[in-house]
Amino acid sequence: MKIYKILSYLVIFQLIVYSVRAQEVNFDENKYYRLTNIWMGEDRSLDVNPDNLTMMMAPTSNANGQFWKFHVQGDDVFKLSTKWQGDNKVIDVINDGVNNRMILTKSAGYSGQYWRIEKAGNGLYRLINGWQTNKCLDSDSEQTGYGAFLNPAGNFASQFWVISELTPEEDPGGEEEAIVVNIGDKAHGGIVFYVDESGRHGMVCQEKDFEGLLSFTEAKSASESSNAGGKSDWRLPNLDELGTMYNNLRRSGLTHFDNEWYWSSEVKDEHNMWGIDLLHGKRYAHWEEDHSHVRAVRVF
Repeated sequence: MKIYKILSYLVIFQLIVYSVRAQEVNFDENKYYRLTNIWMGEDRSLDVNPDNLTMMMAPTSNANGQFWKFHVQGDDVFKLSTKWQGDNKVIDVINDGVNNRMILTKSAGYSGQYWRIEKAGNGLYRLINGWQTNKCLDSDSEQTGYGAFLNPAGNFASQFWVISELTPEEDPGGEEEAIVVNIGDKAHGGIVFYVDESGRHGMVCQEKDFEGLLSFTEAKSASESSNAGGKSDWRLPNLDELGTMYNNLRRSGLTHFDNEWYWSSEVKDEHNMWGIDLLHGKRYAHWEEDHSHVRAVRVF
C-alpha cells in the first residue's frame, strides 16, 4: 500500500512539473515584438516618449520605439529593450517614492529592470516587476494622457497584454540590420552618427539640412513628414543626440553643418525651445518663432 501511494505521488508530481513547464514563457531574443493590451486594443502600442524616454501608449505604427526585444534573465524573467534605443537600454522603474513611472535606462543589475511574465490564458500575459513585485504593467486612458505605468495587480483589462511577433511588413528594416556600419558611413537613409557595440544598431541624421530656416513648429513638422533616403520615421533630435552629432560628425569633419544653431525637440518652457550651436557645441534656448537650421534623425 505504501509503495502504491509513493508511486501515485510521483505520478502527480510529474504531472505538476509537466503542467508548469507547459506554462513557460518563451520569446526569441533575435526578434522584435509589439505590446498591446485588451483595454486599448490594437490601435495603441507600448512606446517610448522621445523627449524623456518614459513609457507611453502611442498610436500603433512602425515606429521602432514600439519594437520590443525580450532578453532572457531566468525562468520567465526578462529585460525589455527597444529597437530604437538598442539592447543596452531597458525598461526600469523610477525610484521617486511613488515608484509607478517607468523609463528606458542603461541596463544594469537593478531589480526594477527585471520582469516576470506570466501567461494569463487566451494568448494574454501579465508583466510583473521584479522590484515592485505586487505591481503589473498597466496603462491609462486619453483623459490622463495615454500613459503606461505600474499599478497594483488586479483584474483589469489594461493589465492583460498581447505580445505579438512583428511581421516583415511591420519591420521592413529587418534585413538591413545585418549590415555592420561605422560612424560617418552613409547607410539606413542618412549618415551614421551613433552606433552600438554590435555595429548594427544606432542613429543616422539626414545628409543635408532642410532648405531654408524654420520655426520650431515648422522644424518638427518637416522632420516628421520627411521621406528622405526612403525612410518615413524621421524626427527632430533631442539635445543629447544633437550633441552626439556635434562630437562625432561636426568636430570630425565627417559631414557639413552650418556654423549656426540647430533646433532640438526639447522644450525649455511654454514658448522657448532648446537648440545647439554646432560651431561650438553649446546649448541655447530660443523663442519658438525664431528661425534656424534643422537636421532630422532616425534610429536603425
